[in-house]
Amino acid sequence: MATSKVKSQEFLIKSVIPLKPLDCAVSRLGIVGDAFPVILTPDEKIAVAGAMFGKGRIVQMAHEAYVSVTDEASGWPRLVRNIYKWLAPGICRPKVGILRLGSNKYEGHLEGIKKYGFISSYVEKVDEFNSVDVLLGDTYTKYNDEVLNVIRTLVKDKGKGVFLIGHNWASSNNYANGLLFDCGITVTTEYVAYDAKKLLKPVKIATSSK
Repeated sequence: MATSKVKSQEFLIKSVIPLKPLDCAVSRLGIVGDAFPVILTPDEKIAVAGAMFGKGRIVQMAHEAYVSVTDEASGWPRLVRNIYKWLAPGICRPKVGILRLGSNKYEGHLEGIKKYGFISSYVEKVDEFNSVDVLLGDTYTKYNDEVLNVIRTLVKDKGKGVFLIGHNWASSNNYANGLLFDCGITVTTEYVAYDAKKLLKPVKIATSSK
């Protein structure tokens, strides 16, 4: 049975409190079709979005710094845990593979995933991708066609998850959206300034589907 947007939003924001901003700015995320907002900036711009893609699922977070926040009071760790669980439905301890194909290694988050009770490792070769439930990539790496084609198949046909992190306002890379395929989410080049005094917030859900 297909998962509705509303039920997905409810799962992703469950127990998520208003989120403390960091000293960083996000890219505005655009959504069309079946994509949906999850977290909004104080001025109602989308900072986290999700989408179903075939049998799989994709989430985009518009700045990489937030995945490494460890302070539970900030709200971010709860959101990140929810994201991984949503991307790997029905799996108690998701296996997360960090794509080690660019310059960013995210060592801190590698350990953070383990603290959540999940399993984490680096993956570098395409024949390793199927060994994990969720692949973590970023908008700063230019993934080659072979990598994109393999991941696309794993998500769309095999039900794997992709968690993409990063912005695109500084570099405006034409490949920043590579891992989003055509799921309905776009990382735009629009700069969304942070406000250290204002919290980011979970999307408001008016009604719940039956």
